[in-house]
Amino acid sequence: MHYVISDIHGDYDAYLRMLEQIHFTKSDVLYILGDVIDRGKEPIALLRHIKNQENVIFLIGNHEDMMLKALKKPGISLEDLSTSVEMKRWGRNGGMATLEKFIQLDESEQKELIYFLENSWLAIPQLFVGDKCYYLVHACPGENHYMEPLKYMDATKEEVHQMLWDRRCLEEWSLPETFENYNKATTLLFGHSKTNDFMEKFPSKIMYFSQQQAYDIDCFGQLGCICLETLEEIYS
Repeated sequence: MHYVISDIHGDYDAYLRMLEQIHFTKSDVLYILGDVIDRGKEPIALLRHIKNQENVIFLIGNHEDMMLKALKKPGISLEDLSTSVEMKRWGRNGGMATLEKFIQLDESEQKELIYFLENSWLAIPQLFVGDKCYYLVHACPGENHYMEPLKYMDATKEEVHQMLWDRRCLEEWSLPETFENYNKATTLLFGHSKTNDFMEKFPSKIMYFSQQQAYDIDCFGQLGCICLETLEEIYS
């Protein structure tokens, strides 16, 4: 089976519970739509686990983007947090929880994690599971028509900003015109914007936008997971 989760934010225990709940095995595939770090207690342990699993496919989020921009070189110290705009921004958004664990690693592992993030996927635009087609991204589809998955390191600044930071779903929104070039049955899966921002109808559960045929997976307050074969929702 194929599963998707997003915005774990350092909650390693919830992540492990979710793997147990879906009975995750080596024959399954899990896609993670970014923001596994910051805020929670074990962001680095979670990132290491994801990095070492062949059947876990990681897409980068805006929090990992902030981390990469802040940590321009290994060996960063806590004192350096106030020396750059990038570090201040990351710190304001929960980065301290990650930084404290990151600086405890030796330099070789710091480099390995940075390399892993830099080489992560930014978007997987045409994922076929059975007769279903999905577009996976952290925040928002790019304006271009992508035939193949796009890596973070190969993207333009504009693509990174839109795919990792755009919150158009919080207002009246529409997909980019190029989205019409994909399979007509394509379903968009994204995170980034908390579903409890729509509290009256969707209190911390996966939200479905019928007009855009899109699912928001960022269930702030709990971890939500969706099975791509069945569209079953599972919560931890």
